[in-house]
Amino acid sequence: MRTLFVAYLLALTVLLLSRAPRYVIGFDLGLLDNLDWLAHLISFLILALLALAADWRWPWWLVFLVLLVYSGSTELLQRFVLGRTPQWSDWFCDLAGIVLGAAIWELAARRRERIKTADHPTQPA
Repeated sequence: MRTLFVAYLLALTVLLLSRAPRYVIGFDLGLLDNLDWLAHLISFLILALLALAADWRWPWWLVFLVLLVYSGSTELLQRFVLGRTPQWSDWFCDLAGIVLGAAIWELAARRRERIKTADHPTQPA
């Protein structure tokens, strides 16, 4: 899972720091231009899920902090890419995706724990 996380992270970085991400992807998102916020949210939701699934053995808050710094850094670096500008709204959508991904991960973990407990109930002594 770590390999998948690193591959996704590299691909996302290329998209975030390219002059025209739609051409890197290979098709024009013309109709979706107004949904840029959704692309940021989903991209970082997936990144958060992959980061947590990679099981780095770090506390959750450190994974969250690393993703937060990464998203802010890529947004700031866009200042140096021709045709791109950093935007607070993009960063907030990135953050929302990270939070949503972490929440989904936590809900899934709780569900797995309930299922595990139901499959192996403790016996009274």
